[in-house]
Amino acid sequence: MKGIFYCESCGVEVKADVDSCPSCGRSFIAVRCPQCGHEGTSREFQDGCPSCGYLDSSDAIDPIATPYRKKEWPASRYWILSILLILTVSVILFFWLK
Repeated sequence: MKGIFYCESCGVEVKADVDSCPSCGRSFIAVRCPQCGHEGTSREFQDGCPSCGYLDSSDAIDPIATPYRKKEWPASRYWILSILLILTVSVILFFWLK
C-alpha cells in the first residue's frame, strides 16, 4: 500500500517525489498528515505518517483497517535484550553450579 498525495492548493493528486504541483505550480516544502497534522518530507511519509501511522486506505483491501500501525523496535533493543538474557542465564548457572 502506498500513500496518496494531494496538492493542498488545488486538490489534484500528485506523485510523492515531485517538488511542485503539475496543475497549479505550487511548490511543496513539506507533506502534512490529514489525520494528525504532522509535517515532514515526502520520504518520511512513504509508509504512512511517522507520527500517527495514518495511511490513506482508499486502495486498501480491508475497508475497516485502522490507521494505527504498530511501530517496530530498533535493532539496538534486541542487542540489549540479548545481553540481558545472557547475563541472567550466566548468573543462574553460576549459583546453580556453585
